Amino acid sequence: MIRLALMLTERCNTRCRHCGVRDFMPEQQDMGLRDIFRYIDELAALSRREKEPFRLSISGGEPFLRYPDLLALARFAKEKGAAQVSCVTNGFWGKDMAMARQWATELSKSGLDIICFSLDDFHQEYIPLDWVLVALAACREVGLCFAIKCAVTRRTRRLPQVLGDLGNLLLDADVMVQELACMPVGRAADRIPKDEWLFQEGIPQGPCPGMVLLSIIPDGTTFPCCGTGWTQRLVVGNALAEPIADLMHKAKSVALFAALRDKGPAFFAPYFAQAGCPLPQEGYVNSCHLCMTVLDHPKAERILPTALADWKIKSVKRRLGGLWKPDKADYAELRALAGAERRDV
Repeated sequence: MIRLALMLTERCNTRCRHCGVRDFMPEQQDMGLRDIFRYIDELAALSRREKEPFRLSISGGEPFLRYPDLLALARFAKEKGAAQVSCVTNGFWGKDMAMARQWATELSKSGLDIICFSLDDFHQEYIPLDWVLVALAACREVGLCFAIKCAVTRRTRRLPQVLGDLGNLLLDADVMVQELACMPVGRAADRIPKDEWLFQEGIPQGPCPGMVLLSIIPDGTTFPCCGTGWTQRLVVGNALAEPIADLMHKAKSVALFAALRDKGPAFFAPYFAQAGCPLPQEGYVNSCHLCMTVLDHPKAERILPTALADWKIKSVKRRLGGLWKPDKADYAELRALAGAERRDV
């Protein structure tokens, strides 16, 4: 499955204190509709060429601040063959029952498959729960699937408690739910005390769960993952200047991104330790937080090429078994290439 996520707007009608996205996007730009249509056109062409279906996710900011454009691009994506089109919202449009029914009906007819509602203590400081319940009820009336995402810390209510607010809306409904630990980035880093963070025990292990799509923000900057807290080292390129197919290829082939998909950011921890600057052994809310710590580390420029060279050699050996026995020259060449590769992206 080929997946693309578009940030339709950086604007939002709330100032949630847990938000990490808006603080490093102060200009509050909108993504151009003409650019969006080109992205979808190129994505559809890539899908046909690769013989893989594609999915489109629309985020913000609050994408419903651009409701007519949201409607148009959902319809356009479906006309181009999208297997699934989804979007996120805080549900503010449930303030008016008639409008909520109209919008849910129009979105369903446009081909939108899923609306994901942000429902948690942070959003409800700005959006009354009753508004969200109306929007959810409208979706259910017209048969539009919905999902719930709940951001949490140690002092907020957890997902089961939040879902209790929905009452009968969940009865016989095919609902996807997800609890997300808040990331200590952006506004959240300043406004949520450290003792409230839901830190995992030790260093998060395993492959990166988020490196499964391409994400584009309004100025065209493109990332190979869905994570909040993107860093400069995760920039694939710029969609305003490069074809979607080229960006997809880089997202799959650049060693850093491939290693994160294969091993996850924990793979790099031993290399920092060997270089005499070990990473903290605890204090991470998730893999995205660890990834940010690794990639923004002041010694990353020196350490990452060595780690990536080792990863490449181990990957080749895994595929070839004992047919290839690398020597010191192989390691040196791969380390040089890994460093050059990161500078070129």
